[in-house]
Amino acid sequence: ISAFAKVSSKHKNVHLLMQAVKQLNNDKIKLIVFGALTDDMRDEITALSKDRNIRFIGWVPAERVYDYFLSSDLGVFPGTHSVLWEQACACGLPCLFKYWEGMQHVDVGGNCAFLCKNSLDEIMQLIFELFNNKEKYNAMKQCAVEKAIGKFSYREIAKRAIEITN
Repeated sequence: ISAFAKVSSKHKNVHLLMQAVKQLNNDKIKLIVFGALTDDMRDEITALSKDRNIRFIGWVPAERVYDYFLSSDLGVFPGTHSVLWEQACACGLPCLFKYWEGMQHVDVGGNCAFLCKNSLDEIMQLIFELFNNKEKYNAMKQCAVEKAIGKFSYREIAKRAIEITN
């Protein structure tokens, strides 16, 4: 399983995700982290990036983000909301999102799970559960492909907008 995350500030909580992957210590679980680092996160992200299962690749141009989503098994967003949440859903990527009131729209019937405690233990537990429970992961993936792509794809949104105006 490969997971994907974006870091830009401490509020994204990517350091917790990186700590979780490091503590899981499973060579079959890889984490790709990208984004611009803020000064308050630079040392911690750099140190955690030295783990053999974690890669921090720095800034990625917007058009390349989809390549990373499409090559990943799971999107993990343990912090504040970003438009990347919806873009990950548009790629049919099962996701873990930090729970925020009003953000439940990203759940289209089981394509994602929410981090309610947003603790290191909770992140580890959910990743471990999806890694070991292929039936649950496959159900999330199926929902992501069958329902989330149609709801969040810019192409599909544009088609619906054109239909409304006609």
